[in-house]
Amino acid sequence: MSPLSVSLLLLLFGASFAQFNKKCPPESSESLLDRDDVLELTQNDCDYRVVMGSNDNDPDFLDIYLEGNRAGWVAVGFSLDRAMGHSDVMGCKQDESGNVGVIDSWNGVNPSLANKIDPNQEGMCNYSSSYADGKFSCYFSRYYGVINEGFDYDLHNRYYILLGCSTTKSDLDVNFPYHQPNFPAISDSMLHPFGNGTDTASGKPTFEKRMIRAHGVLMVIAYPVLLLTAVFFAAWMKPTMPKMWFQVHRALTLASLVVSLTAFAVVFIANKNNPTPGIINLHDCGTKTTHFAFGIIAVFLHVLNPLIAIIRCKPDNPNRWIFNLVHGAGIGLLTEIIGLINIGLGAAIFQTNCATVSSTNVMLWLYIAWIVIVLGTQSFLYIYFTYKALRGEVDNAPLLVKVLLTKIIIRSSYQSLNEDTKSDPEESKADNVIRYSVLCFQLATTLIIALIMIVFIIDLDFE
Repeated sequence: MSPLSVSLLLLLFGASFAQFNKKCPPESSESLLDRDDVLELTQNDCDYRVVMGSNDNDPDFLDIYLEGNRAGWVAVGFSLDRAMGHSDVMGCKQDESGNVGVIDSWNGVNPSLANKIDPNQEGMCNYSSSYADGKFSCYFSRYYGVINEGFDYDLHNRYYILLGCSTTKSDLDVNFPYHQPNFPAISDSMLHPFGNGTDTASGKPTFEKRMIRAHGVLMVIAYPVLLLTAVFFAAWMKPTMPKMWFQVHRALTLASLVVSLTAFAVVFIANKNNPTPGIINLHDCGTKTTHFAFGIIAVFLHVLNPLIAIIRCKPDNPNRWIFNLVHGAGIGLLTEIIGLINIGLGAAIFQTNCATVSSTNVMLWLYIAWIVIVLGTQSFLYIYFTYKALRGEVDNAPLLVKVLLTKIIIRSSYQSLNEDTKSDPEESKADNVIRYSVLCFQLATTLIIALIMIVFIIDLDFE
């Protein structure tokens, strides 16, 4: 990897560990209880009430007012799947001495276990919290974004709202004890904390959200559209386009590299205010951890392969086949496979965050259907041209390549690996038609699925 690339990566990683620097805003001048542009939910049991709305001094903070007549704690949770697991929970609680405070916590995979208090309570602003006359009255604010990866949700999204309370008291620096039976109550639909219950799309997308959307759009363009097409030209189009295939392959590969590096940088910029913006965390959300790890591998291989191409030997070198095998069937194919898998992981994160994949994740299922189509077209070409190869002779090739390519890999791949081969049988017009037809079909389906995914990414509110 070049010194410039290493410097860029170190800069991005260094910036990723910047400390959260948002200060708590002053209390809103107008009380939440007197405003119309708020989300308000009530629950008869424990006389529960929660009101949420944007802080009018800093719209990056969500003001929350809580009431409840249980003496232990009262809290509100945000869930993607109407379940306690994978929920961001915050509220106020009372200890045995009567002290009242607010905490931010996270419910993990097993909701029957106590939730985990955030490693730090940054982004939580306590304005007034009390327990008097048998009732909590708590007013606090929380920064909307992810401060502690694996412990916070981005509150500029829609969630099922969980309403909980309990009589169990505990120290203020520990998590919420288990709630009372038959709790929490759950909202009937997904609601936007910054909305008013009907206009759930209130507010413009934040800078961070726009950057994350840009990351998704750019990666869809880089791997399914540009790199997959570049691989197709290298693997299948050389016999049909002997003078043009390499120029197209090189141009598309370099374009995909520029786009993917831009997308890679954008996601770090999007999380510049977070202490750990996706750095591998072994937390409950394995999908995000895997997506980050696969992304690092894919980008590294994507950068490495063109660098290897720069130092390749000449076509008439007897060891040229080693370069071609490593560059094409090795790193090139592996980069594309990991990249496509990671696009699928990203689609799952965009629509469900860390919730269980379901039939409602339209973007992911459409992407899987497209992958099946691509595998089908590639399998057809492999079977057809393997049959053609076994009917011909492969001359003037090293023994290893000859064995591999006559018995396992198709003649088209052989021609890509051995640029100086002159003795291969001429392609028929029917073969040319097949290559062009499959190319056009794959390009059309790829552009359609890419356009659909881009529309989903831009339009979705990260549900």
